[in-house]
Amino acid sequence: MSYERQAMLNAYHGEWNKENTYQLKSQTTEELCDLIDRLAATRPVSSYRGGASGDHAWIILSDYGFNLEVYFGEGTRQDLVVRFVLYGPYEPGETTSIYDGRGLFGDITTDHLKGLLALLDQGSSPLDFVNRNAIEVSVVTD
Repeated sequence: MSYERQAMLNAYHGEWNKENTYQLKSQTTEELCDLIDRLAATRPVSSYRGGASGDHAWIILSDYGFNLEVYFGEGTRQDLVVRFVLYGPYEPGETTSIYDGRGLFGDITTDHLKGLLALLDQGSSPLDFVNRNAIEVSVVTD
């Protein structure tokens, strides 16, 4: 699958132990794919002193009627798998609930995550893609 830019996606990211800004900005799919590679290669929180563990980075994306949260955890560097939550599709201005049966969560490889972003970038629904390609996927119920 080609990840060449069709449009721009609105996203922001954060990293453990860094000052983060929580404001969506337009980014190309290529920029986001490079960010995914960089965050996946970052060492896990548990590799630092102090006994901490958990997610070392995250990406939040809101575009084309979907909201996507991606979490880079302790094993991402080794297995290139991230946790995700995908909500939608939503119509502009629609009152939504994350528990309305349109939310999916699970684990997905970073390569398939890039494919998901390419679909969003094209304005296409990623739901079938996620259901086919996620390592694990479930509907958000509570």
